[in-house]
Amino acid sequence: MSSHQIAAILIAAGSAFVVTPALADVLILRNGGRLEGDVTKTQVSSESKAVAYTVKLNSGVRLKIDGREVRKHIKSDPTELEYEKLLNAMPDTAAGHWTMANWCNSNKLSEQRRYHQEQVLRHDPNHEDARRSLGYTRLNGKWGTRKDRMRDRGYELFEGKYLLPQQIAILKRTRDDELAQKKWRRDLKTWRKNLSGASKAEILDQFANIDDPRAVLALHELLQNDSSSQFREIYVDNLARIGGSGAVSALVQAGLEDSEVEVRLRAIDRLREIAPLASARMFARALTSNSNRTINRAGVALGRLGEREAILPLIDALVTRHETIKKPANQINSSFSRSGDGSLGLGGLNVGGGPKKIVKNLQNKSVLQALVALTEQNYQYSKNDWKRWYIGQQDLGDINLRRDS
Repeated sequence: MSSHQIAAILIAAGSAFVVTPALADVLILRNGGRLEGDVTKTQVSSESKAVAYTVKLNSGVRLKIDGREVRKHIKSDPTELEYEKLLNAMPDTAAGHWTMANWCNSNKLSEQRRYHQEQVLRHDPNHEDARRSLGYTRLNGKWGTRKDRMRDRGYELFEGKYLLPQQIAILKRTRDDELAQKKWRRDLKTWRKNLSGASKAEILDQFANIDDPRAVLALHELLQNDSSSQFREIYVDNLARIGGSGAVSALVQAGLEDSEVEVRLRAIDRLREIAPLASARMFARALTSNSNRTINRAGVALGRLGEREAILPLIDALVTRHETIKKPANQINSSFSRSGDGSLGLGGLNVGGGPKKIVKNLQNKSVLQALVALTEQNYQYSKNDWKRWYIGQQDLGDINLRRDS
């Protein structure tokens, strides 16, 4: 439908309508007035944000308007200007707003279209076309939007998705935690850099008040990457003071992987204070590692933790099987043979064979020492003798006999 047809409809509805062919800016004033013409906006002074408008009317007259008196400046977009003209002619009725809503839809003015659709419902709450265009459906004789239906079921619209309040709370808390973790990363790196020349007492004072669980990730990263064993021991103490599953995992990793024995033992001793059983179970899983070094370090930890639940896993890890692949050396062996006429000739070339698998059964001394510490027994590296002793200490119904002997 053209704007002329719209105008005709609005005139028929009882409003005057005047078409102004010239394209111009429009100032909508706060007192309800309206000015059309060439509009220039200027700043009153460099020290103030105040503005003023100069309007050159079609008659040639120039007016200067204080910016505080202007509600809206509509620049000379043909569609916007046409809309403003039609709006002035529109009767404030359901039919008038519905006609304007359709015109806005045809001219891609979505914000204005929705406004007029809502105004239709103000005049006629049961206007079916307006209801459906706004996303309403009728259920049990009652109009409602999807948002209404979801709200009745306890859901809320959050960032384009309908979620339960509990889900929204979890998402917000997760985001807050992530932001806090990033801040701790920045802060601790800055502290570490600034404390390089400080005394240990000053360092301890700086770190002593960290008790936020969201600092665990940053402390763990420092514990893994800091070259100073002095600082790593401080991070161990921080993690132990904070506690929780994340801190325990970080300390177990330090107890297995740190390059300095003092740091490893400090981590194990702190675990004995805050989570002996949980950490013992984690160290027991490390007894199945392919690394003989890791197995022995886990043995040291289990011996210091003193948890007897680790006895059977330790027995299984007394002697462990390890496979390595040995790559052949790049060497060529030549041989010579004597031909029929008595001369020597090249008999052939023998290139070294392919990769070879080497299997070793290794006795783990630290594992044995842990068993001796936990049981006050010593059956050396005989798994069978250890298991016979172990079975003798238990009710037969509690024994897992499926383990390898």
